[in-house]
Amino acid sequence: MIWKLADKEGISLGGLFDKEDLVAALSAGMRMKGEREAAAPLQPFLREEEYEFSLASTGQKAAVGVLGAVNLAGALYLGSLLSSPAIAGKTLVGLLGFVQFAYPLLLAYGVSFVAVPLLRFFKVKMDNAKIEEAAISHKSSD
Repeated sequence: MIWKLADKEGISLGGLFDKEDLVAALSAGMRMKGEREAAAPLQPFLREEEYEFSLASTGQKAAVGVLGAVNLAGALYLGSLLSSPAIAGKTLVGLLGFVQFAYPLLLAYGVSFVAVPLLRFFKVKMDNAKIEEAAISHKSSD
């Protein structure tokens, strides 16, 4: 138990085997740690961290952007094919019928794949501006 506590607190008990010596070394180490923590200057307020839009790398973000553009362009192209005069107003069967049926869902997915991150980007930007404004007002009030 003493060894676990010392290890957790980062106190070395190497070379000590007697229980009284272990307790004394642990007590002294805890006392010194408490003094170091008490001497640390306190901030007058906690600084709120700004939000990050994404933890992805720049390359990953670019790949997602390209995927979203290709997805949306493909859905729009499919829509132009499905609305061509040759098949407009007809009910298709088989795989083409399924594609015709699922087209609104595919289009909604393509639009939301682009729109949701875009909306989130602007929300994070607004939230970060509020955080920065609050930090400036805290600094000026000190």
